[in-house]
Parts: sequence; C-alpha cells; structure tokens
Amino acid sequence: IKSLENLINNFEGSNLMDDSLFELALTYSKETNNKKALETYDQIIKYYDSSPYRSKALLNKALILYNDELLLESYEILKRLVRAYPNESLSRQALIKAKEIAIDLVKVQEFEKWVLDNKVNYVSKDELEQALFSSGEKLFDQNKDKAALKIFNSYLEKYPISSNSLNVNFLIAEIYFKDSKWEKCLKFYKNVIGFSANEFTEKSLIRISKALINLNRRYEAVSYLNELESIAQFDENKNYALLNLMKIYFNKKEFKLAKKYSKKVINNDFLMERVKWDALYILAKSFEGLSDFNNASNIFKKIEKSPNRENSLEAIFFDANQKHLNKQFEESNLVIQNISKNYSGYPIWSAKSLLLMSKNFYSLNDSFQAIFILETIISNFSQFPNIVSQAKEELEKIKNVEINYNSSIDNKKYEDEI
Repeated sequence: IKSLENLINNFEGSNLMDDSLFELALTYSKETNNKKALETYDQIIKYYDSSPYRSKALLNKALILYNDELLLESYEILKRLVRAYPNESLSRQALIKAKEIAIDLVKVQEFEKWVLDNKVNYVSKDELEQALFSSGEKLFDQNKDKAALKIFNSYLEKYPISSNSLNVNFLIAEIYFKDSKWEKCLKFYKNVIGFSANEFTEKSLIRISKALINLNRRYEAVSYLNELESIAQFDENKNYALLNLMKIYFNKKEFKLAKKYSKKVINNDFLMERVKWDALYILAKSFEGLSDFNNASNIFKKIEKSPNRENSLEAIFFDANQKHLNKQFEESNLVIQNISKNYSGYPIWSAKSLLLMSKNFYSLNDSFQAIFILETIISNFSQFPNIVSQAKEELEKIKNVEINYNSSIDNKKYEDEI
C-alpha cells in the first residue's frame, strides 16, 4: 500500500496511474478497508474513462457495496456497468448479480423492463421468468404474503404456461388457505391437481377437502377424499380421508358406505383409541340405520364401555329399547334404573328413559305407574318440548282406554294440556 501510494503521489502523469489505483483498491479490499477501497475505485471511475480497469472498478465497487448490504446502491452501479460496457464479459457477470439483487429488492418487474428498454440481448425470457418466480418465492418464505401474491399473480399473467406454473398455483393457494379465503384457494388447488400427478397433489387434495368442509360443502369433498385415499403416500393423509369419508357418508345417511369406512377406521392400527371409539359408534348407528338390529346391539354392547359417557349412555338406552321391543319389559326397566342411577347428569336421556319406562309399565298392565311417570315428565322436563309432547300423547291414549275401567283417572285435569 505504501509503495503504491508513493507511486501515485509522485508520478501523477504516469500511464501506470490507473494500474496503480486499481492494485491499491484491491489491496485495501484485501485488508477489509472498504472505505478506502471504494474511494480509490471512485477515482478510476471518475477520471479514467478509457481505462481497461474502469469496468472492473465498477464491478468491484458494486460487489463491496453488496457485501456491505447496500443493495440498492450496488444494483444501480451494476446497471451502469452493463449500459457502459454492453459487450464485455464482465457485463454478463454484473447482470447475474443485478438479477439476484432485483429478486432481493422485489424489483424483478422493474429489472425486466430495464432489460427490455436497454435491449440487453443476453438475458433470456427463461431467466426473467425464473427471476420473477424466485422473487415471489423469497417473499413467501419470509411470510410476506401480500407482496408475494402480487408477484405471483403478475407471474401467471405473463407466463401462464411455464416451468414454474405448478409451483406458483400451489403457493397462491397456500396464501389464500392461510388467510381462510376458502373460495379463492379452491380455484388454485384445483389448478394444481389438474396437472399430472406431482409433489403437491396429495397436500392439495387435503386442502381442497378442508376448504369445502369449512364452506359447509362436505358432500362436494367426497370425490377429492376418495382420490386422496387411493393415492396417499402418507398414513396421516390416508387416515384423514378415511375419517372424513366415514363422517360424511354417515351424515348423508348412506349407511352402507358409512359402515364400510367405519370398519376401515376401526381396523387401522395407526389411529388413536378415541377415534376408534367414534368409529365404533358410527358403525353401530349405521347398522341401526340399516335396520340390522342384531349387529347394532352387538356393537352398542361394546360402546357401553366407551370413554364418551354420552355415547355409552345411548348404547345402554338402545339396549333398554330393544328389550322393550322384544317384550322384555321388566328387563328393560332394570336397564333404565341403571341409567337413572349412574347418568343423572344427562337430563335428555333421563326424560327419554322415563318415557320408555312408562310404556313398559303400561305394557305390564300397570297404568297407574305409567300415568304417574308421564305426569312427572310433563311437569319436570319442559326444556324438552318434543319429549313432553310425546308424553302428553301417551297420556291421552292411556286415559282414553282406561277412563272406562278406572274411575280414579280424571280426564278433565289434562284437557288443556293435551
């Protein structure tokens, strides 16, 4: 450094001046004295227009600024270099770096316009396309979704069919999904699965299904869930398809298919016990919906031990009701007593059980007990109007039959209620 400084200071008019300044700047840079290096490169740039070192000075200055994270200043110098020396090999290097900075600064569209305006013929359409995609992808990775969305929409407008179309459609869909914009994300996920099978197909099928479920359009999700079940490479995705198909078919009262999928869930070793209990419940209800009461009874008998107390209670009530239908009235009442004793915290089932018990007593020719229970329901369970209505109907039936045989029954008392 000292030797070069002496040379520069003592031989101002020498034709080695630009060589010396360039070597000095390089040495300052090696010493990490960037301030001095930049000042020295500036001398070459400003005073030595025809020097073969000027283009190198511009490039090196830009790289120092880039490494110091002064991206915009570096970007402008690189563009200046390309304009001033369009035919030099250094310009190609400068343009590559300028493109990288444009991606970082989210200035790819401006960079593309600059390339076209300046007729820079060694930047291909593919490179510009890739730069625009990379810019959006970088923003997406930084969770700058609004800015990324703007870039991606511009990309699809300019390059609707390209090497990155699949990725762009998927990333747009992910942004909308993250923002719970279900309708918008559906369009782009459907675009993704419209391509031949790809790395995003499986996830897109899950996302489409979730979006449709969130839009209360569960039945539309069936075809996507069926496809997911058939192609899923990951157990959790296959299980997701099975669970939702089971629930959707059950809600649609397609009990044969609900039965089929509940069995698949029950036999799946990778699912939690809680989920299997839910599947067992749907299996029992599906048998019931198919009027296959023997199989329903067998499954409900297992559900009596379910950790879900409400499902367990329904299973016990089913047993009581089956006993009633089979004319086992006393046995049915014993089951109902179990409900009253152990499930007092579920008033809806208490009301249903009492209504069934009244029917049992009447079938046992004990109209007094039947009437007493119906009166209890009418007086104490007004929060369940449907059950109260049924109790009143039963009471009317009993009175209409029994009034002629039992003078203690006062029909007038209930006229207004019935």
